[in-house]
Amino acid sequence: MNKLTTLSAAALLALALTGCDKAAEAPKTDKPVAEVKQEAPAAEVKQDTVKAEEPKAEEPKADNTAQDVNAAAEYKKLVDWEVVQGQKLEGLAAQVQADLQTALQKNDPALLEKTLNDYSAQLDGVIKEFDGLNFQSDEIKNLAAKKKDYYRLSSEGLAMTINTMLKPSDEAQKALQQHVETLQKMAMEIDGLDKAFAQKYSQQ
Repeated sequence: MNKLTTLSAAALLALALTGCDKAAEAPKTDKPVAEVKQEAPAAEVKQDTVKAEEPKAEEPKADNTAQDVNAAAEYKKLVDWEVVQGQKLEGLAAQVQADLQTALQKNDPALLEKTLNDYSAQLDGVIKEFDGLNFQSDEIKNLAAKKKDYYRLSSEGLAMTINTMLKPSDEAQKALQQHVETLQKMAMEIDGLDKAFAQKYSQQ
């Protein structure tokens, strides 16, 4: 039964994935919010006098309103797309949880392996679909890239879970724990960005 205790990481990974699809309800975070607010169109009023002194050259101010409207539409597109992906993964995530409990009770690692592989394959499909979204807004591209990275690392985490389950060792368990912690930090950052974008574009 000891080697099956490592399967608890699969539960964390599955829960983290479904939790990411509901980013607006996620834990508080301060840094990403401040990050996003750099792009708020506050300096718009003094276009001619202040432009030369702007420290953030990466943010063009000329078409700010049009850019914000476009970014708002693209953010909604990303959120809607993730809702669909979340629905696809939700049932399988629940199956992972059920199989985890059964595997622990029966001391049968093979019972969970196929489910984890199926879940990982679904994640790989989600990752590939990111490339077809074709966002134009730099800030939405950046957010989508972070989410794509999160799904990719989650898929890698599932592979690590399977390997740790089949060949348990202290080293493998430590690596898996660090991987889960990395995912949790990434989820908090993404949740903060989602919260900031939802607030920024709520009236557009």
